[in-house]
This record gives sequence, structure tokens and C-alpha cells, in this order.
Amino acid sequence: MPRASASPAPRRPPAVPLDAGSKAALARARKLQAESNFDEAKAEFLKAWGGTSVMNLQPLVELGYMELESGPGGQDEATALLRAGTASGDPIIEAQAWYNLSLAYARSGEHEAERAALARSLTRRDNKTVKAKLKGRSLCVVEVLREPAVAQTVDVVSGWPAVCQKLGRCDGTTSTVAEAKAQTCVTAAGADQEDKHGCEGAGPWESSWGYSWFTFQASWVAPLAHDRFFVAQGRGGGWPARCQAAFWPTWSQAGPYAVAFIDESQLEPFPDRAVPLEEPENGACLESPGPEVTAVYAASTAKLLAAVRVPSDFGVTVRLDESAKRLTVSGGGCDGYVPLDGSMRFARNEP
Repeated sequence: MPRASASPAPRRPPAVPLDAGSKAALARARKLQAESNFDEAKAEFLKAWGGTSVMNLQPLVELGYMELESGPGGQDEATALLRAGTASGDPIIEAQAWYNLSLAYARSGEHEAERAALARSLTRRDNKTVKAKLKGRSLCVVEVLREPAVAQTVDVVSGWPAVCQKLGRCDGTTSTVAEAKAQTCVTAAGADQEDKHGCEGAGPWESSWGYSWFTFQASWVAPLAHDRFFVAQGRGGGWPARCQAAFWPTWSQAGPYAVAFIDESQLEPFPDRAVPLEEPENGACLESPGPEVTAVYAASTAKLLAAVRVPSDFGVTVRLDESAKRLTVSGGGCDGYVPLDGSMRFARNEP
């Protein structure tokens, strides 16, 4: 059964102190920000960061907050900077980054993401202001999703020709099971290269095709009764040298459920910097702890029943309990479950 990390992932080493030059640049950045000179302040924040592989991310977190409030980069750049700050290795900086992310989520109406960010901030540093903003809401660091928030398409179809058409591998003229399997059941072996595997055995079956620059199209097909099939598809892979996040969906079947575990590394282009592919010595990506998503569907209808998301470094375990019809969550301030009924709500275990 796919699950989120059952123990804390390795943490980055503690952030190194800012050197004299970075401290001076950070002081200039703060002064320019106070004077509403945001463009020049941004340049000084970036100087203070320095761009080395061993870094203090305090300047990036402060830049992210400035961008969120009034900077030239806007909210998208702000959230990317703040997410990077959540992996600084310094609990104070990480607490600030998560708190500021909660502000961004609140402004965009993502209230569950806001709550989870506040809870994550409290795991790094206890703070009365953060607790007050929770207003009695759960301290669980897991975010309950109303949709998987990842690029996966799911459906239930009848017959192999319909499977092939759903995946875009056949047109409407394909009429036989053999033809449909020949087009559907393949493995990407490189650019414009496919190996046929035939979808032998009882299934489920995985296929991949359309390889291009370290990414590919992937599908998962699970057999149901009466010649029906649960079909999932989406893009997988990634290209770190271009700051393109790696996206790895893993599917499994558990009784009446189809379960997706999705591990995504978060990489984004750094503001005002080339990507490593273009400048190997000076290129940089913004990297943050990738979220792990567990999503449970009714295999017979493709209806989403429950989905949760949590970064990989909070020591949370997510487990499917078929008999109780729930997705159980433990660790990270969570001791409860999400019912497999489509309600998308977290309930605490009774004492």
C-alpha cells in the first residue's frame, strides 16, 4: 500500500551563518524595502543570499515576504521563494517561511492549505500568534485535498478499444482487443522508441510512451468486472537541469479502491538567474521539500473518495484501512483519519 514517509526524511545540514558581505547586503535590502524601493531591495536580497550550494536562506524568506506584500515578482514568485525557505535547516527560518506561506494561501482562498502551513510552522517553533491564527483548527500538518492537485486523469471505460482511445493511442477505427492492446501496452524505451509488453496476466498494467527530454506519458489500467477498466494517465518524469520538477505517480489496487501515491520534487527557476543547463557554474533552481500526495478512488466509478498532501520531512504515515473505509493519518500532530466517502474532512480518533 503506498504511503507517505513513515519517518522523518533526512534534513539538510543547519544553515551556515551569514558572512559579513551577506549581512551588509541584507541590511541594505531591509532599508530599501522600508523606503519602498522594491526593485533595488530585491537585488540586495539576492546578493545577501549569494547563490552557493551551502547557504543561509534567510534573505530568500525575507524576499519572499516582500514579494508577497508589495514586490515586483508577485505571489507566484513569493510562494516559490517561501517554499524554498521551508528547507533551510534552520527551524526559525522554516517557521517564518511556513507562516508567510499561510498568508499567501489565505489571500488566494486556500483555507485548508493555510491551516496546514500554520500547523507546520508550529512544528518548527512554538508561537502564540500562529496558534491564535489557527482559531482552534487542527494542528495536523497534513492538508486534506478536495482534488489531487496533480495532473492525473482518471475514468472508467468499457472494452480495450475504449481504453486505447481514452489514452489517445487509438482512433475510432480500432475495433479489436488485439489491435487496442498492441497500441496501448507499451514501454517508452527512448525518444520515438517503444517496447510492446502486451498487458499479459491478470493486471493491473502500466504503460509509458511519448518520451521527451526526461519526461513521458504514463498510464495505469486496472481490470474491473464485465470487461470494464479503470484508466489513469498523466505525465511523469522531470528535468532538474531546467528546474522542471520530477513527478512520479505510483498506482495500486486495494479491494474496491484505486490508490495513487504521487511523489513530486519541487524545483522552480530562480528569479533573475539562468537555469543550470544554460549556465552550469552559476545557474540555480529553487528547491523545496516535495509534497507526497495519497489519493483514493472508487475503482468502479473513478470517484475521488479521499486525498491528502504533506511535505516529505514531517514524519507522517498515511495508510489505507479497507475494513474501516478510511485513510488513516498518524504523526505530525495528526492522529485521525479521512473517511472514504468523498466528504474530504479530517476526523480525530476518539480517546
